[in-house]
Amino acid sequence: MGRSEKERGGEITEVTKRIPVTGAAINEKCAVMENRMRSFIKKLNGSGFRATQKEKRSKDPVCGMRVSGDLFKADDQGKSYFFCSAHCRDRFVANPGNYAN
Repeated sequence: MGRSEKERGGEITEVTKRIPVTGAAINEKCAVMENRMRSFIKKLNGSGFRATQKEKRSKDPVCGMRVSGDLFKADDQGKSYFFCSAHCRDRFVANPGNYAN
């Protein structure tokens, strides 16, 4: 992994550990950022600015995440479903009965 900071003659100020990131962790981070953005928009609206959403948002039936746009879309029994990722769409397509209302 290379020489430590001490071996290179420097001072150790912070130690970080690299942790592998999973799809669930990414979805969680996206949800947190989405909530922060909504909070920010509410603050803007309260101070006289007007921020509007132009697109209708849908709920991903697999993970529950709110999505906009139709990049990942599947149809089942005449109804369209929208997804946050290809992974969620593929899970839905494999067994729509588990997720469709």
